[in-house]
Amino acid sequence: MEGYKENSIEAISKVTESFAPMVEFDVQIFKKSLIGFHDDHGQRLLEVPSNLDAFSERELFLDYSVPRLNQIFQEVPEELAFNVEFKCPMGKEGEFVDLFVPIYRSLAKNRRVLVSSFNPIVLFELKQALPEIPRALLVTWQADPHNSPLLKSMALLALSSPHLIHFDHTYLDEELIQLFKEKNLKVAAWVVNKEFQMKKLLRTGVDSIITDRIDLLKSSSFRNFSNEL
Repeated sequence: MEGYKENSIEAISKVTESFAPMVEFDVQIFKKSLIGFHDDHGQRLLEVPSNLDAFSERELFLDYSVPRLNQIFQEVPEELAFNVEFKCPMGKEGEFVDLFVPIYRSLAKNRRVLVSSFNPIVLFELKQALPEIPRALLVTWQADPHNSPLLKSMALLALSSPHLIHFDHTYLDEELIQLFKEKNLKVAAWVVNKEFQMKKLLRTGVDSIITDRIDLLKSSSFRNFSNEL
């Protein structure tokens, strides 16, 4: 969100002023904690050219005010639903879920929570530990070293048994949306930051939109449009 640090408690809380019913934020493992942070490097968000694991806990939490997940649950108003994206590398799935479970059980019982991830194995592990939490598989066909052919092919879709598909909107069309609908999967498009694209995708059949532009959701033209759907 413009004017706020990405994944900060201030940015997440600001969504309560919008028309959006849910906020998405990124969570990853740092030391033995789950933190609200997207990158594995400090350059873009902290302006420090070091890998995240090179920071001390004091630096990250006190000097740069990166929030722990438990802080986010405690300090953001409960009426705002959470889409918690697990940034979980292969091989860390069990550790990730083990860290998440006690936070959820102690702090999130009165909040609607959805968990999304590109990693279908961590969604499978979450299903075993907390089957009541809705799960969303993130999908993109972008050419990126992190996007393995296995993930892009959705070969592990059945393993993660998601309730929703969160698909990169640049690759989403009516035929693909219909394919997911036939599998009884709801579809969200990400990241959609232009109003005309939002309207087009909603008309095409997507169930929800993930956007950075919450100001558009407050516009009268978009609210009138959404009421007509």
